[in-house]
Amino acid sequence: MLIHANYLSKKDVEICLDFDINILADRPAFTAIKALFDTFVLAYKADAT
Repeated sequence: MLIHANYLSKKDVEICLDFDINILADRPAFTAIKALFDTFVLAYKADAT
């Protein structure tokens, strides 16, 4: 998974999960960014708790 492939620690994942993705809403590629973020959250939310 992403953690091993790119060496994200559990703390890194926790920080990412707490990120407010909506601050990027004015970016042209926001739809794609949000889709990627949502996939990340689905994959790692259960592991972080």
